[in-house]
Amino acid sequence: MTAEEAAVRLHSNASCGLSRKEACSRFKKNGANTLFRAVPRLLPLFRQFLTDPGQLIFLTVALLAFLFGEVWSAGLALGTFLVWFGYGVLHLWRMQKRCDALLWYRIPTPLVLREGKKQRISADRLVVGDLVLLKEGDIVPADL
Repeated sequence: MTAEEAAVRLHSNASCGLSRKEACSRFKKNGANTLFRAVPRLLPLFRQFLTDPGQLIFLTVALLAFLFGEVWSAGLALGTFLVWFGYGVLHLWRMQKRCDALLWYRIPTPLVLREGKKQRISADRLVVGDLVLLKEGDIVPADL
């Protein structure tokens, strides 16, 4: 499809881009371009830590000790597991936040045509219908 056909389909103006009011309206309706914002989630970290062979050994030792009547040993193994589990999940969560922060600093700022004026905006502020002006070597969001 041509650029003009795409603009018509996206309810945009091919010559001057979206108005500031329309861009704000679309941003409120659709939200931010979340391609760049990864929020650390704890559930995958719990799963990752629980499937670690070392943690599975602690749980197995605790279960076997409990089955053989060694309650004190089972409690010790379970306590050790809980301490390492808490520390490990916290450590993984902090590392994920740091990695996400590095990605945040690398968000591209494409050149956009809005209200007939060229301006650079953060890629997470792009909305459907924005006219992005590209040149060779530009970095743009993958969902553009």
